[in-house]
Parts: sequence; C-alpha cells; structure tokens
Amino acid sequence: MSDVREVHRAHQDATIAVKTDLQRRRELKAMTKPELIDYIVRVENSLAALSDRIDHAYGDEP
Repeated sequence: MSDVREVHRAHQDATIAVKTDLQRRRELKAMTKPELIDYIVRVENSLAALSDRIDHAYGDEP
C-alpha cells in the first residue's frame, strides 16, 4: 500500500510544480546573477547525486 501512496504523492507534487511554474519563473527572474549561479550549481550537484544514486541502485543492469 505504501507504493500507491508514494506514487500518489509524487503525482500531487508534479501537479503542484506545474501549477507554480509561472511563480517559479518570476522568482528566478528576480534573482541576481550570483544567486542564479549558486542555484545552477546546486541543481547540477543534485543531478549528479541523483545520477550516482541511480547508478548505485541499478549497477550494470542491461
């Protein structure tokens, strides 16, 4: 049952993200250049960590 709840929660999070896309764009537009650079670095680090987690979880599966 927890898998169903996790999928439902992820769907709700995605729906919320779509609803607040314009707000997020406004927030990014209001950032200074150094703030944007820091934001991009954090996103890149998060993506790298996620990639590492996926590689670790699935290894060399075909």
